[in-house]
Amino acid sequence: TEFGLASLNPDHPKNNKDYEYRGNIHSYFNYKILREAKSRLSKYAQRNADLIKMIDEVKGKVKSWILNQWAQNNTFTMWSNQGQGLRNKKQLALVNAMLLS
Repeated sequence: TEFGLASLNPDHPKNNKDYEYRGNIHSYFNYKILREAKSRLSKYAQRNADLIKMIDEVKGKVKSWILNQWAQNNTFTMWSNQGQGLRNKKQLALVNAMLLS
């Protein structure tokens, strides 16, 4: 997609640029894809150690960024800090799913 894995990177120029909610959904599914990929790669952990490490780094950066925004009392719509806050329970559920995985 246009957003692709870029939607997981808070500093990427295409991140949430055009369609905020669409970007959130893409971010969530990309995150789920990474989670599933790590699960499958873990079956051969020694052989796939570099890929597993890369996935953990991406997920860690996303989680760290969200927690940092909350620590600063910033509101944001998933990845962009635009002062709009999480507008509904679905968006909050997406964030929670990512923080817990």
